[in-house]
Amino acid sequence: MTLPMRSSIEADDEGSQSDHKDFASPGAPTLQASIDEAQTILLGNKRKFKRLVSQIRTRLERVDYDLDLLPEKNMAGMKLAELLSRQELEDAVRRN
Repeated sequence: MTLPMRSSIEADDEGSQSDHKDFASPGAPTLQASIDEAQTILLGNKRKFKRLVSQIRTRLERVDYDLDLLPEKNMAGMKLAELLSRQELEDAVRRN
């Protein structure tokens, strides 16, 4: 038996509504305050994000975008392709 899939638009609407409910809780920051805070954090780390994207792009180009050629890691019983090692991530985040 197969179940009909909900459209991604319906799922996005439900997710959006759920997110807005979180901000309506007593004592919760406003949605705009949270957006402003996130923007400040992201802009403050712009160089790090660019570095990470560049490293991931380079790794993918090396394997001609074939994820099966990337090393695998087992996490929680699932096999996942490893785009960057833990050490590569730590080094990229530590650098300014």
